[in-house]
Amino acid sequence: MARRRFPNSGYALDLVFADVTQIELPLSRYRLVHAALLLEYVEPRNLLGRVSRWLVPGGRCTIVLQLPSEGRAIITLSPYRSLGSLAGIMRLRDPQEVRRIAGDFGLEEVRSWEIPLPGAKRLQVMLLARLAG
Repeated sequence: MARRRFPNSGYALDLVFADVTQIELPLSRYRLVHAALLLEYVEPRNLLGRVSRWLVPGGRCTIVLQLPSEGRAIITLSPYRSLGSLAGIMRLRDPQEVRRIAGDFGLEEVRSWEIPLPGAKRLQVMLLARLAG
């Protein structure tokens, strides 16, 4: 679908369909890695270590985390029934823990902000940069 939406974007766009915890991507090649609502399903240390190696020095990584919402289920009802099967493996991550782990791999927070969503859910967006060297 992304290839159809951006056939001639004017940018080098690598679209890869793979298990992010196992794929071997070229080291120090990417200027941007976007991990939206992914750390809820994989071990942060594994993913952030890999992302750090994939980024060029100064490259950026955006992370989007779902934050806990009082009185709301982690996974809300959706017309997409397949999302319900994720409830058993989904784990909300503490942004402070993610920052600490990112720092362990030379990823420094540049900016962070929260996005309130309808239905009282909230997202935390973090922009990280790979330190030079």
